[in-house]
Amino acid sequence: MFTLFGAISDVTFSQNLRTNASNTSMSNGSKPLVHRRSWTPREEEMLLNSTKGMLANCWKVENGFQVSYLNHLANEIMKVSPGADIRSSPHINSKMHVWKTHFSMLYALLGSSGIGWNETTKMLEGSDELWDKALKNDPSCKSFKYKLWPHYNYWRKFFGKDRATACGAEDFGDAANVVNHEEN
Repeated sequence: MFTLFGAISDVTFSQNLRTNASNTSMSNGSKPLVHRRSWTPREEEMLLNSTKGMLANCWKVENGFQVSYLNHLANEIMKVSPGADIRSSPHINSKMHVWKTHFSMLYALLGSSGIGWNETTKMLEGSDELWDKALKNDPSCKSFKYKLWPHYNYWRKFFGKDRATACGAEDFGDAANVVNHEEN
């Protein structure tokens, strides 16, 4: 009986090992890749609504968000959809990172390239020459030309003050001139 149990468990173990090995692959030989979670439009909407609630309830502070904001978002999503398998980390953290990255790229593209925003279509617009110029500066924006950005205006409220821009920035020489001017 022990041999049979041992044989069954060895077969089960080797099947699980093969299944796990096929579900994860090595990237650069270091860490196994984890399957990405695909968010449904409903789940994204729940997250968006939860972040709107955070803004209304003063979760946003001067340099970002209060410490436990990811857990708060996960709890809010669980209230709306108790069966949702969305955790603060890695799911919400990853989605917020992607949204912030897209916002930063859109913000930079709109601020420096001459490409404009169409509020009606929620898309970027510009001539082919402007797009060619923008893509020379940042080839990663290639897919942005024909993509809808329905959350961009909200992202401006949510992420807008979290990023540094060149506007109002001063280098050491500018700061020294201001100090010298104030002393005179």
